[in-house]
Amino acid sequence: MPMPTLTATSTAVEKIESAVSFLNTASIQEGLFSLKVVFGIVAVVFVLATVWFLFRTAFLNWWVLSFIKDFFTREPLSPIRVNKRWQKIKNMVSRPSEVQRKLGLIKAHNLLDEALKNLGHPGETVAERLRKLTTEHISNLPEMIEVEAVCQDILRDPDYRLSEEKAKEIINVFAKAFVDLDLL
Repeated sequence: MPMPTLTATSTAVEKIESAVSFLNTASIQEGLFSLKVVFGIVAVVFVLATVWFLFRTAFLNWWVLSFIKDFFTREPLSPIRVNKRWQKIKNMVSRPSEVQRKLGLIKAHNLLDEALKNLGHPGETVAERLRKLTTEHISNLPEMIEVEAVCQDILRDPDYRLSEEKAKEIINVFAKAFVDLDLL
C-alpha cells in the first residue's frame, strides 16, 4: 500500500478544517442550541430516573447498605448462631441423598473456617489454620486434619463417593472440634 503524499494529507486536513469552520458558524450554532438543550434535559432525566430506581428497588440496599450494616453490626460467632447452623448441617448429613451429605460437610467445613477466623487463628485456608493449632485447642486435631482433607477431596472431585457411615463419622469429628472451641 503506497504512503499518502503530502498534498493528499494537506487536502484532507483542509477539508476537516473547512467542516469545523462550517459547524462553528453562528447560524449552525443557533440551530444546534435547541438540540443541546433537549439532549441536556434527556441526560438529566436519565440521571434522575437512575437515582429514583436505585432508591425504589432493593439494589441499593443489597449492594451498599447491607455491606455497611454487616461491617458495623456483624457479631462474632456465638454458640447460639453456631448451634442453629449446626442443626441444619446435621439434618443435611442425615438425609439419604449423597449430594445433601456432601453439601452438609462442605457447610460444616465453611463453619469451621469462619469459627477459626473469628477466633483469630492465622492462616489463609482451613488446613493452614489447623496446622498452626495444637491438641490443646482441638483435642481431635489429627482426625480434624484428615476430615479437612476429605472435604477438599469432595470439593475437587464431583464424583467423590461418600457413604452415609463416613459422613456421620466426619460430622462427629466436626462436632468434637466445635465443642473443643466452646461453640457447641
